[in-house]
Amino acid sequence: MTTDKIVYDVLVDKFKYNQRMENDVHNFLNAIKNYTNSNLRYILQGPDKKRDENDRLHGFKLFPLNILITKGKTRDKSLKAPTSPENLYKNTFIGFCLELETIVSLVMWLGSENKYTDKHIELSQDIEKNIINSVPTYLSISGNYLLGDGHNNYSHILVYRSTYEFFEKDEFFSNWGYMPFLKRSSETIIAYFSPRFSPIVFENNIDAYENYFVAVIKYVSNVNKNSFKLNILNHFFSNGQIDQELDVFIYNPELITNLQKYSFDTDTYLLGLFKDKVYTIDNKNYRHEIILDDILIDTTAEDILYHKLMQRIYYNYLVTTNLYICNINKLEEIYNKECYLLSKIKVFVNCNFNLFFKLYLQKYLIMIDNNIYYRPHLLNSYNKDKLRVIYDSYLIESKSMEPPDNLNEMQIVFNLVFLNIYNQYSKQTLINRIKMWDNKWIINT
Repeated sequence: MTTDKIVYDVLVDKFKYNQRMENDVHNFLNAIKNYTNSNLRYILQGPDKKRDENDRLHGFKLFPLNILITKGKTRDKSLKAPTSPENLYKNTFIGFCLELETIVSLVMWLGSENKYTDKHIELSQDIEKNIINSVPTYLSISGNYLLGDGHNNYSHILVYRSTYEFFEKDEFFSNWGYMPFLKRSSETIIAYFSPRFSPIVFENNIDAYENYFVAVIKYVSNVNKNSFKLNILNHFFSNGQIDQELDVFIYNPELITNLQKYSFDTDTYLLGLFKDKVYTIDNKNYRHEIILDDILIDTTAEDILYHKLMQRIYYNYLVTTNLYICNINKLEEIYNKECYLLSKIKVFVNCNFNLFFKLYLQKYLIMIDNNIYYRPHLLNSYNKDKLRVIYDSYLIESKSMEPPDNLNEMQIVFNLVFLNIYNQYSKQTLINRIKMWDNKWIINT
């Protein structure tokens, strides 16, 4: 059996890329402004119906954000602070935002004489210390943060008069391998991210847009110093095709050494964290690179099964925008089919369905009356009784019907609607690529 090759455009047309940036911003803001419910429009427009300067979204009108910081700071002087007309140096940290289900930049400006400077310097130093010591850094941001910067980038979280605190999370949430919104396979791996919903990293005076995804990989070969061939697992194993070959870059010598340990083990699949990076090379083009950033060395059969199940569940949610997935019997049927397919490539799952649901799936799924619902992190603090009301009211609201008068959970419903709109534009090309596969990703109920 030959392995097909996944090809992506190394050179990206700058005009088309810039046009994409303008269109995404326009469509995203209009989707919020034109939403029928005035409470959601208030997020953007404020009580006086006037658009906020630079169309920033204020955090006190949204919800707190929990961010897993993964990357060190980059300094830049291009962003103006709302409290000062001068350009200020700022520190930018990259992380996974559980509520927005995407990669974000946490931006703190420094060097100003205003009273927020010392707080930001202390926060920045604490984050850097954790990164140096490889300590997972969870930061909760609430209050008056800003979503969006002066360049209309909606992955940038600007710490303003924000309240923040560090906190610990369990191992499941601190591991990128388990986050549903990062899941990819060979069918959807080349889904260009939206530049206006991706962090900008400043390296050697070059602006680089970055996004991340996770896929199941197998080592193939080393092409040259930093270029490698990997096999990316196919979700459906269609037409006997199990995986497809992809050329990637690896710039971390330690990662190269760890990966090459599997060069003679043709049956070993791993979870890999990829950086999808686009940066300017001249006035006409951007360069596109897919970089292997990390691997989960102790990847288990259950990890791979979780990846496949949650990828399909999350894609079903993205396309249908419905939080309801299927009934418990249908989910078990899908579980059994995936176990069978994995056994064909010598990946053997030891958990039975009930134990697997308890250990893995219930982190992002919940069963109510034998029905399975996707549970975004926004709903993580609600018990089953509250969730029953929230799911029902979200269904009503998403169909633009009038909610019942006695509904007490409408704020969280508005938050869910906002997340849905945010996802439709931050993951627009991924959603379009999912739809190219007809209804394969949809879970029929």
